[in-house]
Amino acid sequence: MASEYRLVFSLHLQHPHLGYAFLGVIFIWGIAGLLFWNRKLAEWVFPEWGREGLRKSLLFWFVPSFFSVIILGSVVGTIVENTDLTDAERRGETVITEGCLKSFHSMSRLVGHDVERLEIGNEAFSYSDSVYTAAFHQPEVAGGPIHADSRVRIQSIGTKIVRLEVADHACPFAPDLTFR
Repeated sequence: MASEYRLVFSLHLQHPHLGYAFLGVIFIWGIAGLLFWNRKLAEWVFPEWGREGLRKSLLFWFVPSFFSVIILGSVVGTIVENTDLTDAERRGETVITEGCLKSFHSMSRLVGHDVERLEIGNEAFSYSDSVYTAAFHQPEVAGGPIHADSRVRIQSIGTKIVRLEVADHACPFAPDLTFR
């Protein structure tokens, strides 16, 4: 029975997407640089300020700095979370939950920032691709591996999934129930 599982997520195989964060920061400062050095573009975007007014504007320097701090802060937060979860896993603080899904609520793209929820026995887990975390967070609608008829083996720390193995089409379809 265990040989039917396939590993679909492991915290050790994940790496923070630093490249995307740095590309975002470069993009933000690239736009700021274009506005700073190109007089016609600056006057078109900010007609009342022009290039010289834009250079002196506190808002001009605040906006790219603010978004750069947010982007880099989220990356640092993810790295810290990854380190904390890895340390807890090494200390043996994980719980293994295995079986067919008792209930499964697939995330809907039509609802906005919905979450995918599943229940196995007495354990409940929820995750969403709109909440970036170091733990597993890929819902079915975004190509995620868990479906209503999956059997899963989850290694978790609290409600964070740090390792996930799935056996496809191995169980009856789990109902979509509201969680407690």
